[in-house]
Amino acid sequence: EVIVEQESAIMAFFTNWILPIAVMVIFWQLLTRIMTKRMGGNAMTFGKANAKIYAENETGVTFASQWESHTSCQRRNLSADYRRQK
Repeated sequence: EVIVEQESAIMAFFTNWILPIAVMVIFWQLLTRIMTKRMGGNAMTFGKANAKIYAENETGVTFASQWESHTSCQRRNLSADYRRQK
């Protein structure tokens, strides 16, 4: 005669629910630590801008001076094209 002992409800719940979730959480944490080290920083810093804003007093260039140089270059190109056509 074979006597079969039933597993307790608490042990069944632990082995079927708690243990697999704990293993997945530990695996996820290890994976994110490895990826963070390889990326060289925090893995969750999405959209961080590394752009630098230059003020007018640092560069000495204003929008108006850029526009003036652009239009003068266009005028020179137009006059050179006009001379070539003649």
